[in-house]
Amino acid sequence: MDESSYKREKMMAGVELLATGRGELRERLEGLYPTTLMRLKPDDFEDSDQRALFEGVHSAITREPGSVAASIAAMDEITAKKVAADFFELFLRVFRVQPYDE
Repeated sequence: MDESSYKREKMMAGVELLATGRGELRERLEGLYPTTLMRLKPDDFEDSDQRALFEGVHSAITREPGSVAASIAAMDEITAKKVAADFFELFLRVFRVQPYDE
């Protein structure tokens, strides 16, 4: 499997987890780390905007010392929604999907 296919596979797994995984949003975000974030690195992304989105999501989920669970526990609902939205934006950019306008 080439690097691009691997990245796309991991991004798809992350979006599927956020959309259909069990639990509340913060619980699903916690699962995003082993499913996707720990398996990718900033250099896997083609441009600086994608890298910045990835680094922002990764940083938010690993912010608290000790564990991903501690970072998620310290996150309020507004921040959790922003992190999930940023991950989805990254997914759209990786797959080159144009978001619709409401």
